[in-house]
Amino acid sequence: MEPPAGRGRGGFYYDSHLQRLMEIKAFQDRGLKLGAIQEMFKRGESPAPAPDREVWVRCPVVPGLEIQVSRDLEARQQKKIRDIIRIARSIFEEGEND
Repeated sequence: MEPPAGRGRGGFYYDSHLQRLMEIKAFQDRGLKLGAIQEMFKRGESPAPAPDREVWVRCPVVPGLEIQVSRDLEARQQKKIRDIIRIARSIFEEGEND
């Protein structure tokens, strides 16, 4: 695996590092040892692509309640998401009198 970019405490990893770790984990899940995995990488073999990680945004509504929205949906539908949160908050505010 490639070393991190930068040096010392300023070092950081790219998504390619995470992808490689996920590939290694996939091989380990198939029962392969690290030495065998290293040899497979040297030969240019790799497992089936690891699933893309999906990022979720937590949107608090009221204490104890939140809505989770995938980041890509939140980016495309910001106004609708804000409207949903506003409406949910108003429902809880109305319900305080129940």
